[in-house]
Amino acid sequence: MLTDVHAILGQGHSCTFSPGLLRVAVARGGMLLPGDVLTLRECALEAQGYAGQPLSVIAYIYGPARKLRPEVALSAPTEIGACNQLVIDGTLSTTVGPQQPTTQWTFQGPSQMQHEVIDSILAQASVKGELRIAIDFPRLVGIDAGFGLFAFTLTLQNAITGAVGSSTIVVDRKENDVPAVRLSQSRTLRPRCGSSHPP
Repeated sequence: MLTDVHAILGQGHSCTFSPGLLRVAVARGGMLLPGDVLTLRECALEAQGYAGQPLSVIAYIYGPARKLRPEVALSAPTEIGACNQLVIDGTLSTTVGPQQPTTQWTFQGPSQMQHEVIDSILAQASVKGELRIAIDFPRLVGIDAGFGLFAFTLTLQNAITGAVGSSTIVVDRKENDVPAVRLSQSRTLRPRCGSSHPP
């Protein structure tokens, strides 16, 4: 039917033909989208009752009438300590159709911290379409920086319908588990996460 049918319709696609109807089921990885034009090669079909007279069929692809939005589900701890890594999991999110949705991660954090590192992590996850992210706060942000509320948002856009779904989860990064040793009135030691210091 097509020169590279698996690249267009996906591995495991199916095509069924009944009088007056050709039904094509696109499989995961298929590239067929609304607005595309599907052309069947000559001799792919023969008109019923007209053996030997091949048909050439052009089909215009339209999106579904009902634009179902992706259902975005996020899970993460409600709070973490200063030495904890933060993992946000959106892998239970669902969307309609075989194509991967467009993914976008964003966040809002405390105004007193630098956001570039986390922005970079989220940007890379968005480009790769990753639905699970991990942020090592002690190593990337610092043990004594970036405390307060962090709001992470995952937005998915369906590749077929264009419908958008999003969800936001808020995590409170607390500093109350950071040990502090005061040696004098002018000096305080703050150990690194996972390290030990002699007395």
